[in-house]
Amino acid sequence: EHEEGQPQQQQQQETSELEKALKEAKADAAQAMHQANGSSANSGENTTNNSKAMASMTPKKVNWDLKRDITKKMNRLERRTQKALVELLRQRLEKEAEMEDDEDGNTHNRDDLD
Repeated sequence: EHEEGQPQQQQQQETSELEKALKEAKADAAQAMHQANGSSANSGENTTNNSKAMASMTPKKVNWDLKRDITKKMNRLERRTQKALVELLRQRLEKEAEMEDDEDGNTHNRDDLD
C-alpha cells in the first residue's frame, strides 16, 4: 500500500511544479509585453498595443513561408520559360522564312524555264 501512495504524491508534486512553472512563464510573458509596450497609464492603450504587437508577430497568410521559399525557383522557371518561348518563335520564323525563300526560288526557276 505504501508504494502505491508514493506515485500519487510524486504525480501531484510534478503537477504542482508544472503549474507553478506555467504561472511563472505567464507572468514573465505579461511583464515582457508590458515592457515592450512601455509604461502606459491607459489600460485601453495597453490592450490596443498588445493586439498590435500580437498581429505583427503572426503571419498574415498561412502559406507565406512557402511562397517565400519558392519565389527564387519560380523566377528561374519564368526566365527559362521566356527563353524557351523566344527560341520556339525564332525557329518558327526561320522555318517560315525558308519556306518563303523556297517558294520564291521555285517561281523564279519556273519563269526562267519558260
